[in-house]
Amino acid sequence: LAHALEHMMFRGTHDLSSAGLDDMTARFGGEVNAQTENEITHYYFVIPADRVDTIVHLEADRMRGLKLDPADWNIERGAVLGEYAEKHSNPVTSFIFNVNQRVYPNSRLGATSLGAKADIEKATVADLRRYYDEWYRPNNATLVVTGDVNAADVFAEAQRWFGPIASAPLPARRQYALKPATGTSY
Repeated sequence: LAHALEHMMFRGTHDLSSAGLDDMTARFGGEVNAQTENEITHYYFVIPADRVDTIVHLEADRMRGLKLDPADWNIERGAVLGEYAEKHSNPVTSFIFNVNQRVYPNSRLGATSLGAKADIEKATVADLRRYYDEWYRPNNATLVVTGDVNAADVFAEAQRWFGPIASAPLPARRQYALKPATGTSY
C-alpha cells in the first residue's frame, strides 16, 4: 500500500489537480518525484529557493487532502503492476531481492518494497484511504529543506501549514526478530 499510495500522491488533492501539480512544477522549472523503500517513502521537489513556501503548502495539502479517486487508482494500479513486473523480470533486481530475503529472514528488510502482486491487484481505494489516514500525519513525517533558504522562514511556513493538521496515534508497527538462517551462528 505504501508504494501504491506513493503513486496516488501525484493524482491530486481536493485543491490541486494532478495537471495543476505538473503545471506548477513546470512553471517553477522544477522537478518532482518520489521513491518507496522498505522503511520509508520520500517525496521530493527540486525548485527555486524563492518557491519553497508554495511547496511546503502543497505538501501539507497532500498530507491530508489527497483525492484518492477510484478511476485514478485503476490507472495507477496498472503502473504499479508494471513496475512490479519490470523489477521481477530483471535478473539483477531478482538477485538482490533473493539476497535480502536470505540476509533478513522474517523482516521487512528482506521483503521488496513493491509488495505482493496479489495485494496490488486486490487493493481498493478504501484500503489506500485507510493506510493514508493511519500513516500520513505530521507526527510520522520529516520535512527536509535544503538550499539557499532562510531557516526561520521555512519553519514559519511549516508551522503555518502543518501546524493545524492534527497528530494521531500511529498503528503499532510489527516487530521482527532477526533469526539466523539454518546452520548459521552469530
